[in-house]
Formats: sequence, C-alpha cells, structure tokens
Amino acid sequence: MAEETGGVLPTDKNSNPVQVLGEVATVADDIDGVSDRIALPSGASEGTIIRVSANTDCYIAFGTISVTASSSDMLFINGVEYLQVPAGAGYIAYIQVSTAGRISISLMA
Repeated sequence: MAEETGGVLPTDKNSNPVQVLGEVATVADDIDGVSDRIALPSGASEGTIIRVSANTDCYIAFGTISVTASSSDMLFINGVEYLQVPAGAGYIAYIQVSTAGRISISLMA
C-alpha cells in the first residue's frame, strides 16, 4: 500500500518512490448515436494529461465548442486511456460505434 511521506512522491511498502497521477476534476456524460460534446474538466489545457474512460466503443474528437465526432475520428475502444490535451482543445466530442454507454474525462495531476 502506498503512503505519502511528505516528499514529492508517495512511496510503496519498501519506501521506493512511486510516480502516480492523482485525479483533480471529472466530467461525464452519456454516449449515444448522436454526436455530443462536453467541456474538458476545469484546469485542462494544452499538454495536460486527462484520463478518458468509456464503457462502450466510441469515436472521439478534441476541439472547440463546435467540435463533433464521426466514424472518421479516433476510435476509442471500451476501457481507459491517458491522453494529452492537444492545442486549442477545450471540448471532447463522442459518438457510439454501435451501443450506448457512458464516457468520463478526468484531469490528472
């Protein structure tokens, strides 16, 4: 079990530092057959790391408030990925491949 010792990094049971990212803020929404978008969590900006998780396969795209997702965008396979926020992105759009589900985006730091 990792424990925080007042240093920069938490340590494992053998006192070895463990590099981990903590969750700062999360947003979530339903995924269906119509492209939708959600603002990235507060504090997310170019170069920051976000955790994207979805319980269904979907297509995702980063962009501005007008971004939409289609089958020509990045295929996100059901699961979890850590991604870097691209330049100019304040939103993520998503659309299901074949089954409705849920998407969650967390800012990690």
